[in-house]
Amino acid sequence: MSRRPTGVQFRTDIDSPVSVPPTPVVRDRAEELGVALDTVRGSGVAGRVRLADLAAAAGEPVPVSGQRRAGVRTDDRMVGDARAVVIVEADVTRRAGDGAGDGTELCGHVVSAALEAAAGGIAGAAVAVPDQHGGLRPVEVPNATELSAGGLARAMATVIDREPSSTSQPAPGAPMLTVVEAMEGASLDLPVVRPASAVTAAVGAPELRVVPTGPDDHGIAVRQVTRVAITWDPVILARSLIADVVAAIRSRLEGGA
Repeated sequence: MSRRPTGVQFRTDIDSPVSVPPTPVVRDRAEELGVALDTVRGSGVAGRVRLADLAAAAGEPVPVSGQRRAGVRTDDRMVGDARAVVIVEADVTRRAGDGAGDGTELCGHVVSAALEAAAGGIAGAAVAVPDQHGGLRPVEVPNATELSAGGLARAMATVIDREPSSTSQPAPGAPMLTVVEAMEGASLDLPVVRPASAVTAAVGAPELRVVPTGPDDHGIAVRQVTRVAITWDPVILARSLIADVVAAIRSRLEGGA
């Protein structure tokens, strides 16, 4: 006879581990610790293994609820950081008309506007490039705070074209902005970049949109619109700073100085 109360389909204290796919972060952490996931009793929904379960299985300190989620540290990143997200939508028709409508040019404007608005709160910039495992990693853009939007676009293109062995990751500790250009044709992309930067801006590909020309007529116009998904660590960067960054990015993409 089952010991489960009526309506309860799974109990971690009496049911054996079940095959619930782990998250990529948990899978990577299990490999780093050398822990076989099928031997760990998960405390998540339907037995899903969480980072705390891995820490307990490996004899490491278990993260305490209420503390910063980055309770498990690896050699080069904090795993499980809390991330906030906001999505910015901007009309880039004017930029496209000025010849700055491609992804790299838009990324240059995003980085330039963010660094200006942060006024030193963000120490520099990086661009996400593929790593040997098929993921993305940040590579620092040299002298980013001293470059114009066009200079940033060219510098990022140079970094992306280099061999991975010739590029360097950002120095740990300094709040950095990592920019990610969306996959070809994608209007919005939220990729995982490791190690995570203090703030990441994923710039979507412009898409055509039909909009009314004004409230007093029945005309329509075709505009180019792009989205930028901004994720950040609220422990490192204040919400007010991100609000300034978001406003600056929208203004710059829509043709502001």
